[in-house]
Amino acid sequence: MNTNFLNIDMGHTWRFAPGSELSVVWKNAIRAISYYITENSGENFRNMLDEPQSNSISIKILYYLDYQNFKKIF
Repeated sequence: MNTNFLNIDMGHTWRFAPGSELSVVWKNAIRAISYYITENSGENFRNMLDEPQSNSISIKILYYLDYQNFKKIF
């Protein structure tokens, strides 16, 4: 049995204020399982890329609220 996995994770974080940030992460995953073993590694890689892919994107915003500023307002 021949099993191949390929995972790619790419992330970017932007700090736009003290203590606050925006994070964007993209993940790609490929899983290929076959019952025959390919001798040629290039063909094995191409066969893996023909398999279905799983993609996901996540976005996270973390914003720092200063308690002292709210205390002055209220």
